[in-house]
Order: sequence, then structure tokens, then C-alpha cells
Amino acid sequence: MLAREFYGPRVGLAITALLAASRWHITFSRIVYEAIMVPLCEVLLFYFLWRGLRDGRRRDFVLCGLSLALGLNTYTAFRVVPVGVVLYAVYWLIAYRTEWRCTLRGLGWTLLSAALGLVPLAVYAVQHPHIFMGRTRHISLLPEIAAAGNLSPLWTNLRKVLLMFNYRGDAAPLNNLPGAPLLDLVTGVLFVLGLAVALRYWRHPRSFLLLAWGIAALPAVVFSVGHEAPSARRAIGLIPVVYLLVGLAVERVWLAFREAWRGRGKRTFTWALGVCCALVMASNANVYFRVQARHPAVWAAYSASEAAIGEYLAALDGQAEVYLSPHYDRHSAIMLIGHDPRYTRLNLAAHLPLRENPGRDVVYILEPAYRSLRSLFVQFYPTGLWQEHLDRYGQPLFITFTVARDELAAMHGLVGRFYASTDWTGPAVRQQRDTTLGFDWTAAPPLPSPFSAQWQGALFVTKAGEYAFELETSAGRVANLARLYLDGEEVLNVGRVANPTYLVAGFHNLTLQFVAQDKPRLRLRWRPPGGEDWEDIPAGALYSYAVPESGLIGYYYHGTEWQGPPVSVQRDFVVTANDIPFSGELRPPYSVIWRGKLDIPRPGQYALGTNSDDGSYLFVDGQLVVDNGGAHGGRYREGVIRLSRGYHDIEVRYFQVDGSQTMQLWWTPPGGSRELLPTTQLFPWEGEIPAHASQPPGPTTVEPGEVVNRLVSSFGGPGSGDGELLTPRGVAVDAAGRIFVADTGNRRVQLFDADGQWLATLGADADLQQPCDLAVDRRGTVYVADALADAVVRFTPDGRVLSRFTPGFYRPRGVAIGPGDVLYVADTGRSRVLALSAEGQVLAEFVGAGAETFDQPTDVAVDAQGTIYVVDTYHLRVVRMGSGGEYEGEWVIPEADTLDGPHVAISAAGVIYVTDPQGGRVVAYDADGRVLGQMETGQGSRPIGVAVGPAGQMLVADAGLHGVHVFQAEGLP
Repeated sequence: MLAREFYGPRVGLAITALLAASRWHITFSRIVYEAIMVPLCEVLLFYFLWRGLRDGRRRDFVLCGLSLALGLNTYTAFRVVPVGVVLYAVYWLIAYRTEWRCTLRGLGWTLLSAALGLVPLAVYAVQHPHIFMGRTRHISLLPEIAAAGNLSPLWTNLRKVLLMFNYRGDAAPLNNLPGAPLLDLVTGVLFVLGLAVALRYWRHPRSFLLLAWGIAALPAVVFSVGHEAPSARRAIGLIPVVYLLVGLAVERVWLAFREAWRGRGKRTFTWALGVCCALVMASNANVYFRVQARHPAVWAAYSASEAAIGEYLAALDGQAEVYLSPHYDRHSAIMLIGHDPRYTRLNLAAHLPLRENPGRDVVYILEPAYRSLRSLFVQFYPTGLWQEHLDRYGQPLFITFTVARDELAAMHGLVGRFYASTDWTGPAVRQQRDTTLGFDWTAAPPLPSPFSAQWQGALFVTKAGEYAFELETSAGRVANLARLYLDGEEVLNVGRVANPTYLVAGFHNLTLQFVAQDKPRLRLRWRPPGGEDWEDIPAGALYSYAVPESGLIGYYYHGTEWQGPPVSVQRDFVVTANDIPFSGELRPPYSVIWRGKLDIPRPGQYALGTNSDDGSYLFVDGQLVVDNGGAHGGRYREGVIRLSRGYHDIEVRYFQVDGSQTMQLWWTPPGGSRELLPTTQLFPWEGEIPAHASQPPGPTTVEPGEVVNRLVSSFGGPGSGDGELLTPRGVAVDAAGRIFVADTGNRRVQLFDADGQWLATLGADADLQQPCDLAVDRRGTVYVADALADAVVRFTPDGRVLSRFTPGFYRPRGVAIGPGDVLYVADTGRSRVLALSAEGQVLAEFVGAGAETFDQPTDVAVDAQGTIYVVDTYHLRVVRMGSGGEYEGEWVIPEADTLDGPHVAISAAGVIYVTDPQGGRVVAYDADGRVLGQMETGQGSRPIGVAVGPAGQMLVADAGLHGVHVFQAEGLP
């Protein structure tokens, strides 16, 4: 309708067809999501506004207001659209000031009808302001701007948004073919032309309407969180504007065509336009159905796991008790495909292990991220079946752990074993499960005396406090021996009086040993907190589980401030958002503190993180490592800390205000990948480590600092003269040992001999803007990454400019030479790595590896076998890839910014050197990320560029001290 109003039936039909076939629009029209209502409501809103202002009819103004109200009841991105209405209304009042009475009267009807339509929404907003504004607060860019202290996050977002149409689009697979432009080539070109026409003739009512509309829709995406920009979903309000601007360009082409043909050729133009539209539509359909829909990440994003779970539950047909991960709770695909299955929302802290026998098989359904919990499940249920369900691409969809009914039937009671010896050695003559611990064998002992017996299992207590225990044995001619152990510590021995034992709520390993000599009789009783008399331990408190020693102590509180007496103090095997502590249901707002020990198996740099909804904090040895505070939706934050081998104090704080609940604890050990922190590394000990605890031997490693790092020489110094340097950021060495330095502050490249003596200055005729890194190939050709010029400049060995590569770079900051003199470029601003030929032809593009796409990589290095190492600075990692981009591993590096980001170099022996600009050092790793040693560059240093010379010496460009350091690392390969 609106396109026809603007451009007539021919062009209007054409751009409507283009919009209908748009991959951007199709993507959201195929999702069950209210966002797709935004373009429709916008078109109705501006259609009736246009007609109302043009014709002055009350009906159009009323329908405009109702369209506005309808739109505000859809997706939150529509909330900025009224700004466009206000802008256009002001424009109309100024441009047609003689009609101001009619205009204001009509706009009054618009306001009135909109107000009536918004009454239900307004009532809800007043009654539930936190819910109404919650999502807006969670995705706002304003906290990032405040944290940065400037508007750089806003400008970065704006640049990403402007580039999303024709260069690099949304990387989220749910919203787009990851990283692909949102528009096809033809539509993208016409959009730019149409925008230029609208800006050129901005005073025209039609052009101003499109510009006001676009300006109003932009903030929804520009002011959203930076790590999600550009978001095709939040920019959905721009779809009609884009295609109306395309129509503006097509109209101009038609007018030019008509003028050139002197009014003839209407049929020819119509056919040409139709063929062009058909080709564009076919292209969009091909990309969507044959490329995007088959992309593994896209396939997984469209509820692949949930659909598979629904099929699994439908096949299960209610034959088992199901505990479903909260991540999948009430998901529409599961409910639809699974035929509204019955299940319990899994709470790992409350449901592992189970307290009661459901009387049938039990199936736990977990996310793939919980694969590290396999050992915990198997410890409780040794015969359980752990199964990872894979998709068509071999990636895990979900995990099931099935426990048979027979195993669950044996959960209560302790397992007793009887021995013919008196020291619990030799084969057990008899085994039984006992739900009570009171025995009188004076008349009929189970074995001839003397014999020994041992009961093992778990004691479950629901309340923390002081528990007293009493052991009674017979008083024959020879004393019987009995001992009670809880969590590996002896708490009671016949013949002595035990002090009450403090127990936190939860499961505790229990071992009861007995040696029968004469008239055997045994009875174990307790006095719980608040009790006055001794009583038998109830059967419901005794379990046959083999309880692991791992976990943390959780302190649960009402409110979000961790204040007042705790509601429950308990042992949790898993750190999770637990609203069912052993004391009973805990409704939000609530907060939890977990304390204990973190077992570090080997020294090195560890990344620790929390994924929480709402806030969380992580402390190690009293040091704040992760600040994920504030009321927010699910959000991951991590920090990096260097830890020695052994036990370290750990404290995790979490609070929940309302809404969904999430709390996960993650780590990335040296040489490993990010995973949920295994429960085997956490222990529920506060203060001193128990005497029985011993740490298993860790792998043999070289402690940083054990390697002798000999500084051979330094050269340079601050200044702009020959041989002087100003914030150098890159260094390279040729086969003859000559040293090339990217003298960034002086916008040049300087050449030194192997001893650091100045030889020449390069770049005088190259107009270098910000040389950041260099690489030299086998022929001596020098490649310089010029970040501000968005180019790589190629020099001869004597400094003559050969060529300049600009294949769409944006702030390239790292270069390297691989086998066959292939040039690799870390295109930082484009978040990718390119492989180019010596002539500048793009051979390959790498946009990510592992769990995440690259985000502002600052350098790349390639070894002799073609293995690629990328410094993915934003994600604090070095990624190792095969020559074809296959993911092979990653490890964590310290935090840095991208201007002074870490760089990497590889020695002939395979030692990988990575600079740590903020730490003032260079760290040496092996290919798996294990730390081999480190070289400190001195106080005030800021080491950035790094290179390895032909004699094995390591050179560092120090931007802080304005020089180059040469090290000989003794003790490294």
C-alpha cells in the first residue's frame, strides 16, 4: 500500500516482491516471534499518517493512532518508532504551516486513538515496571558507555550497523547466515543509491518521511549491547525503510529511462524490472534454503536440541521419571513435539542424587555443556547409562543419563560387609543392606566370633548444626570395638566420649566399623540439633550412595545482600541457581555464597568465569577475579588469574532478583578449552585442609621464572631521529638477521643490523599512517600492516614500495608469513584473518574457531607445517587452527586492548611467544598452551611486537620504553 502510494503500481509491486523474497525478512517470518509484526505495524502507521496528513481525513488519523498502539504491543524495538512520527509531524507543521489547524486536529485524533489502544499496556507497565523495562535495561549500551568513559562503544556500534547491509551482517545464526550481509548485491546497491537520493532531496515530504523513519528505527540496534551488534533482529524496523529507499532508486532509474527513450519503452522497462526482481528473488531463496538453512550453526540455532528432546520424550511416552535441564524448561518445540510431556525441572543441587525412589526408571536430560558432570553422575549411579545425542553434523544436541529402577530401589540403607578376620581384610563372607543401625547378635551372630563388619554409605541431614553420636556395644568378657567415620574423619570410638560434630546440611560419607569378640551387639544413635534425647538414626537419613568428596559449602539467604542468618548452610556438589535448598523452597529475591577450596592441578594462567542471571562474583584467595554483578539477564563474564599448584580459597557469590535463574561456574585451564569447572576440582573445606586430604600429583611443568631469560641487548630510545623510536609496535627479522621495526609514532619503518645499528629508514614515499606490524618473506620482501590506512604495504628489501593491498581491510594490526610465502593478515576491525598471495589475492578467510567467532584479533603466526595461531584479543585467547582453519585448541591469555594488543611469534623449535603488554612480559608456550617460561621487559615497558631471529634470539618491540629488546632464552627448545 505505502509503496504504491509513493511510486505507483509498477515500482510498488516490484519492491514489495523484493521485500517478500528478502532473506532478512524471510528469516524472521519463519520464526515464531513477535518481532516480525514490527515491519507490518510500521507500514500501517506511516501509511495512515501519510494519507491523513495529505488528505486530512479523520479516519486515517484514527487508524494511524491504532496502528501505533498495536505496534507498541509487539516487539520492544518498536518503542523508538514514535520518534519518527514526531519528527515527521514537526516537519509537516513547518513545511505546511498554513494548514496547521487541520494538522493539529488530525494529530489530536491520532494521540487519542493511540492512548485508548495503549490503556491495557499502560496498566501492565504501571503494575509491572521491572518486567516492562527489564529487557530494555538488560540490552542497553549505556552501561558500556559509562564504563568506557567516552562514546567509543556507540561509534563502534554505529559503524557495525552501517556495514551490516552490504558488508558484514549479524553473526548470530538464529538471525542470519553468520556474518553475511543482510542484503543481496542488487538490493544493497539500490539501497545506497536510494539513500543518496533521499539525502539529496531531503526537503521532499516523501524523502523526509523515509529519513525520519530510519533515524527513529536506528537507536533500537545502535544502542543495544556491543557484543551483539549488529543485530538483524533489533534492526527489523529498518526493513520497510530499506526497501522503500530501494523503490526510490528504482523510480529514479525509471524516470531516467523514460526520459532517454522519450516516453517509449515502458513495456521494455517493465520486463527488465520483472526479470531483475525474479533473479534477486531466486538468489535470496537459493542463499536461504541451500546455504543458510544448511549451515551447521544455523541448523543448531533453530531449536535443533529442543526438537530432538521432544522426539526423545515422545518415544519415551511417560515410561520414566524425567528431570529436564532448566535451559529447556517449557520450550515450545519440546512441548509440541513431545506431546506436552510430564517432567520435573532439574535442580542439580536438589535432584542429584535423588532423596526418594520414584518407583520407575529415571532419565536426566542435560545440556552438552554439562558433560564434565559425567563422573559425578556415575559415582552416584555406577550402572547408569550416560549417552550424548549427536546432530547430523556430529555435534552434541543433548545428554541423557538413565538410572534403572532396580538401582534406585537400593538407594536407602548402608551396605554392610562381614569378614571372617578382625581387621576387615580378605573377601567379604556376607553382604547386606541395612536401613537401621541397631543389631543384637548375642543369640545368633551372622558369623562365628571373632569377626569384623563394615557399613558404608551416606548420612543425609536436612539442617546444619551440632550432631552428637553414641555407639553401644555388648559388654562381654572381651570388649567389642566400634568406630564411626564421617567424611573421612573419625568422630566416635567406643571407649571415649565424642564432642558434638558440626555438620552442614546434605550428604556426608559414613563408615561404621565393628569388631565382634564376645556377645556381639551394636547400636548407633544420634541427637540432632535441638534434640534432648538419643534416638535411632531414621532409615530416611541413610543412603547407599558413595558420596564424592567434592563440592562447596553454600550459605543461602533471603534478599540479595547476603545478610542476616542463613536460611540453609549445606554442601552443594554443583554450583547452580538453587531455589530448593534442603530447608525448603526459597523464593526470589535470594542470595547464595559458596565457599571452599579450588584444586589447581598445575601452575599457570587460568580463566575463571560465571554465567549468571542475575548477578555473581568470584573470588580466589580473597582476590576479585570476576565481577558479573548487577541485575541482568543471562550474561557471561570472566577474569584471568595466575595460580600456583595446590589448594586455593574460592568464594562464589550469587543473587537472584526475579525472572529466570542461571548460575554456572566456568574455567579455562592452561592448554585447555573453556568448560564448566569440574566438580572434582572443588572441595567443601573452609579454613584448614583436612589431614586426610592429599592432592594427586600434577603433570610435570616448568614454572614461569625457572627458565633463564638472558637479555642480550636493547636499542632504540625515544625520539624521531635516525635509530630513535616512538611507540614501536612491530618487529621482524630477515634471513640475514637484519631487523625491521614498525616505528609507529614516527609513521615509518626503520632498518637495523643484527647488532642494533641503524641502517636505513623506510616508508618516506609510502605515506604510512600507523604501521603496526611487519613480516618478511623468504625473498626479503617486507609487508607492513598500516592500521589507519586500512592497508598492507609491500616493500622491496631496500625499502622501495612495490604495491599496496586493500581488500576491504579495517584496522589490520598483525601480519605473518606462512609456508609458500602466503601472507596472513589479522584484520582486527573486521574480526577475521585473511590469507593472501604475494600479489594480494585473497586465498582464504577465517572468521572464527572453537565456540566463538573471532572478535578483534590482533595478530597471527604460522609454523612450518601450516598450523595457524591467532591472538583473539577480545576473547582473551590464542586459537590454534589447521592450515584449512580447522579448530585444534586454544588457551587463555591476559586481558589487553586492541590498540596495544598481544602479538605472537613461533621459533623453529615450535616455541610460541606471546606478548603481554599490560603485564610487561613475553610468555613462552608449547603448542598446547602449556607455559614454558616468561621474559620480563622491565618497569614501564609495554611489549607488543615479537619476532624470532635466525639464531633463535627473541626480539620484542617495546612501545612503553620506545625500544627493541633482544633475548636469548636459555632452557627453552
